[in-house]
Amino acid sequence: MSRTQRWLFLGVLPLLVTAALVWWFLSTFHRVSKEIDLPPRGEARYNPLLALRLTLQQQGIQAISRADLDLDDMALQPEDTVVLHSDVRVIDAARTDALLEWVGEGGHLLLRLPEGGDEGRVGPLLERLALTVGEHVSCLDWKTLPPATASGKDATAPAAAGEAGKAEAGKAEAGKAEAGKTEAGKTEAGKTEAGKTEAGKTEAGKTEAGKTDAAAKPPADNDTTPDNGYCSRYRFFTDAEYESDFSWLWGNAKDGFVFGRHDWGDGNLFIAADLDFLTNKELNKDDNAALTWQVLGPALGEGRVFLVYSTDVPPLYVLLVRHGWPLLLALALALAGWLWARSQRLGPLLPLESPHRRALLSHVLAAGEFAFGRARTAALHAAVLRAFLQRLRRRDPVTAALSGEALVLALAQRHEIPPLRVRQALQPQGLGKPDVFLSTIRTLMQLRAKT
Repeated sequence: MSRTQRWLFLGVLPLLVTAALVWWFLSTFHRVSKEIDLPPRGEARYNPLLALRLTLQQQGIQAISRADLDLDDMALQPEDTVVLHSDVRVIDAARTDALLEWVGEGGHLLLRLPEGGDEGRVGPLLERLALTVGEHVSCLDWKTLPPATASGKDATAPAAAGEAGKAEAGKAEAGKAEAGKTEAGKTEAGKTEAGKTEAGKTEAGKTEAGKTDAAAKPPADNDTTPDNGYCSRYRFFTDAEYESDFSWLWGNAKDGFVFGRHDWGDGNLFIAADLDFLTNKELNKDDNAALTWQVLGPALGEGRVFLVYSTDVPPLYVLLVRHGWPLLLALALALAGWLWARSQRLGPLLPLESPHRRALLSHVLAAGEFAFGRARTAALHAAVLRAFLQRLRRRDPVTAALSGEALVLALAQRHEIPPLRVRQALQPQGLGKPDVFLSTIRTLMQLRAKT
């Protein structure tokens, strides 16, 4: 193989390998599209009723979202609708009176049972309605009518029927249902005989066509989650004498009611065990949109719709007890441990063992040797001389007032030390020599000791 052929082979071989890999990749894999649900952004992060508001606005209805129930700012008018998707227990008595007065003038109020189903405290609003809350887990399954095109009938909303089945312990005759009695856009579907108890005078709602011919299958009440249904954990109860105040109830007096429409003056109230099917995540699932229309349809009029997703913020201590109890428990344990550590023990405390300390003279000697090794003899002598002169001024001010040779002679005569040694101590020479340095310091210490 010539040199040209060899280089040609080395250039063509990578191209062939690359082409083979590309062919294998394209024949093995193919492009597909996949939808991924992204987390909510913007207003959808804190407003669970945003999708409902946009849907109502697309229908030409003036829908307004609010984070609080400020009645003065809302300026409610007759025919307005308020949806309370929040804990109604935080509504005080004054706002309860104002709300019910507005409903009596023609307003429409939709509310849910308190979260957690507080069986002891239901709040001023539910107390005024003579309602209590109890726990009863169940799911309701329903069927929706397919769109009717040939007959021209409007079947956009499901026909709700009375509740029967397991709740009545087999005494309900679920097959005896009357469907199709329609009056001015309101459909009663499913008067069911359950013993001698009426378990659901159902008002199916208003439709745009005005009349609805609904023939639907009655819902089944069970303890499992259905494909198309509504599940709730809590229900509301009312005394038998007040059941007649409701124009429609879905449930029974034994197990409680899931839905109910209560006439109040010229307006009405709609009470639901739960309104989660109105939220952003649930509105587009299964037939929740149809159920939403059944609930909101009769209340929608010429007025505005206020979607209140948070009526008020509970006090800080309530939030701490309800959601922050793990932190409070940890702080309490830390406080108890600190108090135990700081408290007095039983019996006297043992004295601390004295740490090992070197003799003070050893430190002085080491410091002096260090300074002498660094040629700082003048600094050491100045410190000793300064200490001697300070004592001399205190003990003998007359002698301390002398200077020069007069001071040397006076000190030599007084302390009987040769003038040469005194002069060397006060005016040192040759301190770099160890013997001279030691002699000078010794003389100063004698003078200081005898002064």
